[in-house]
Amino acid sequence: MKPVLMILLQAASAAPQVTTECDGDSSGEIVVCGTRPGRSRYRLPILPKTYESKLPKAEMEIAPGLKAAVKVDSVELPGGAKSDRVMIQIGTKL
Repeated sequence: MKPVLMILLQAASAAPQVTTECDGDSSGEIVVCGTRPGRSRYRLPILPKTYESKLPKAEMEIAPGLKAAVKVDSVELPGGAKSDRVMIQIGTKL
């Protein structure tokens, strides 16, 4: 539940401030008014030239000093069969 709460708090802090100086009409059209701080408040940040395909860690703290992580693994069994596994690890150091 913690990651969801953090994402919501980040989204709320980055949201534009609502002003009362916005004129909307009554045609059912949605009008969004607001301002963002900074010099280039209407521009998106420049993306990096290269993309790193890096998987995020599926890990979280479940109690003070205790972490849980989820990992996937694949092992070939005798006879050519393949075993795909999902492992859950719980410990102090992962």
